[in-house]
Amino acid sequence: MKTALVTGAAGFIGHHFSEYLKSALGWSVTGIDLREGEHVDETYDMLDFIDSLDDNCHRHDLVVHAAYHVGGRATIDGNPSVLAKNLMLDAALFEWAVRTRQKHVLYFSSSAVYPIELQTGKAGSERPFLLTEQHACIDLPLLPDARYGWAKLTGEKLAEAARDQGLNVTVVRPFSGYGWDQDDDYPFPSLVKRALRREDPFVIWGSERQVRDWIHVDDIVRGSMMIVDEDETLTSNTTANLGTGVGTSMLELAQRICAQVGYSPEIKVLRDKPLGVMERVADPTYLNSIYYPRVQLSDGIAEALDKMEI
Repeated sequence: MKTALVTGAAGFIGHHFSEYLKSALGWSVTGIDLREGEHVDETYDMLDFIDSLDDNCHRHDLVVHAAYHVGGRATIDGNPSVLAKNLMLDAALFEWAVRTRQKHVLYFSSSAVYPIELQTGKAGSERPFLLTEQHACIDLPLLPDARYGWAKLTGEKLAEAARDQGLNVTVVRPFSGYGWDQDDDYPFPSLVKRALRREDPFVIWGSERQVRDWIHVDDIVRGSMMIVDEDETLTSNTTANLGTGVGTSMLELAQRICAQVGYSPEIKVLRDKPLGVMERVADPTYLNSIYYPRVQLSDGIAEALDKMEI
């Protein structure tokens, strides 16, 4: 039986990854997190988490590093200490993985690593500008998205250093992941719950024109594992986007959710609320060479409307 260690197993990505490895693939999974959760075997605070890695000398077939302090746009923009905490997590994980000769690490980076100057939505085309893996400036960084982008860009540098020391590392950059059980700090579940309450006016934060590439969490998990399998087959160390290549604005997303509920409210934009980049859409060319996302946005909305509670 293959074994995996999942950090951040109580979080959105970590929870779904643990479930997939156990239920779909039949792996033995150890989950660790700062919080309790269905797939969490051990809970640690920050320093104990680092110490716990030293106690775990088992050589896992896969280490999924999904532990991170995020908390949505408000936390990204408003909590500077998060940068230091996240760098500590990444540094500890890679140091341990190299020292204990782990077989393979899957590092969850982010589309926030891409330069914000490429995400203004002002490229002069009706089609969104597609961000390729090469647009991230790893060696001479242009300004990524906030401290969170800097932390993930630094995490990728740590992954690169670990590769130089012989560790197999796959890096994935999810775009706007979503699902019915995501925390309310994120746009998708917040919009769904407003629709379930049939709010009118219907509130959107920042700008209704923000465009995002929405990819369902099931496709993030399955796509990531396909990339890991490809890396093991070809003995490569890939950095890959996880996205659909389709841009959907916050306004369109809100309207589609409300339409599936069956009402058409007035849209009210709170422009004093946190605002991210205006346009972020993946070029999924590499991903699509081995995996196509299966969950359509309309199906993801329907699942959320069916399963979420208000």
